[in-house]
Amino acid sequence: MVMDKATLKKPKRALSVGYLFLSLLLITAAITYWGASLSPVAPRLEGGSAPALKPTVDTRKGKKINVRDFGAKGDGRTNDLRAIQAAVNKAGSAGGGIVYFPKGIYLVDGSIVVNKNKVELEGAGWESEIRITQHPERVIVIEGSSNNAVRNLQVSLGVPGGTRNDHDEGIYVTSKASNFIIENVLGNKKGIMVRGQVNKGIIRNNTIRNSLADGIHITGGSSNISIENNDLIETGDDSIAVVSYRSQQALSSNITIKGNRIQRSYSRGIAHVGGKNVLISNNRIEGTSSSGILVVEDHNYDTYAPEDTQIEGNTVLQAGGFAVKRGNQFGIEITSGASSVTIVNNTISESVSRGMSVSAAGTLIKDNLISRNRDSGLQVDGSDCTITGNRFENNGTFGFFSANSDRLTISGNKMSNNNESNGMNIDNFVLKDSRNSTVTDNESLETREPMQVAHSYYLIGSCSDLVFERNETSGTLLGSELSCIR
Repeated sequence: MVMDKATLKKPKRALSVGYLFLSLLLITAAITYWGASLSPVAPRLEGGSAPALKPTVDTRKGKKINVRDFGAKGDGRTNDLRAIQAAVNKAGSAGGGIVYFPKGIYLVDGSIVVNKNKVELEGAGWESEIRITQHPERVIVIEGSSNNAVRNLQVSLGVPGGTRNDHDEGIYVTSKASNFIIENVLGNKKGIMVRGQVNKGIIRNNTIRNSLADGIHITGGSSNISIENNDLIETGDDSIAVVSYRSQQALSSNITIKGNRIQRSYSRGIAHVGGKNVLISNNRIEGTSSSGILVVEDHNYDTYAPEDTQIEGNTVLQAGGFAVKRGNQFGIEITSGASSVTIVNNTISESVSRGMSVSAAGTLIKDNLISRNRDSGLQVDGSDCTITGNRFENNGTFGFFSANSDRLTISGNKMSNNNESNGMNIDNFVLKDSRNSTVTDNESLETREPMQVAHSYYLIGSCSDLVFERNETSGTLLGSELSCIR
């Protein structure tokens, strides 16, 4: 059959339309597939810790409300509290928005209260300062609301001679608030507190300096809080603390403390005082009055015992070397009552007392560098601990010391050139009155001239069922001595 030109064009057009329809179907399916596959997934932290849950704050497209439009002056002379609160209330009644602070000093004589969802306080940077003129007063209070944020502001204390008080916070998050962000804030003599079953929050990239109390304090059963990449300088008490009081009848839990820089704390650098599942990772702590990192059940304040603490990759320098002594001056201190503690790959140096002190049973101490501390490198007073792959170098007295602790596993450690204080009868390794313990594959070195270490390994007292095998020694004055009663 012969077709004319008109007949030939029609099926070609139909075929083109068919291909177009099929192509659209394929593109739609591909977008659906890749969109699903690229959906964000909550990150999983190492060691089984809960993920740092990112709040779902999304007010960036909300209406921006300028506090100046509500009468705030920002001139450092006028009390701007009523004008600022009016702007915050307006954003709240509108379903959310950004309350914006242009550069200036905004005096307030009471707290700015945020109690509606999706309200965000934002400045132009630290030159946007909210300065409180009463003490003790909280500057910003977020209570009972969700998806709030405070960013790019300075909150400061404008009263000289203030003393510590529980109400002396720059930012206070409370009353079951959720999904908050505090970022790029300068707390000038003002810290941050999260209390009252708050759930999900991020505190990141802030600077807290010269606070009258803790720099950042998490308590009251608050959970899923991430404290990341903050600078804390000369805080009046602990720089960062997670605390659970029995009177609150709730454990603070799933707290991540990561990548923070702490300098010259007037108490501890980081304290876990009763809580559950706390990750302390890759922080740098330099100069504290008390211990650099403390995990403790505090009977004086009637706290819960801490559970599930991971201490990984931190650097702790000069613990106890700043200001007046306020407690033990150890690099890392784990007290009895704490459970499920791991201490892995940390560097502890130049502590005023011990590098590390562990009294909690069942602690894992692995791959740490403990050097140049004034007292012993590590003292273990808890049973059922595993001490493996650590280096104890140039500490003031013993490299490793333990007494009255049973069922220890001590393997693959290296002790070298301890007894830097050049005391009498000081050894690289001492194990006293330890039953059912295993000491294998360790190495003890003394390379100085004249030598200062007495014994490479000194085992004394009762040590029934002790396994002591394949331990190496080099250069100590008296070599090894096993004088224990088996």
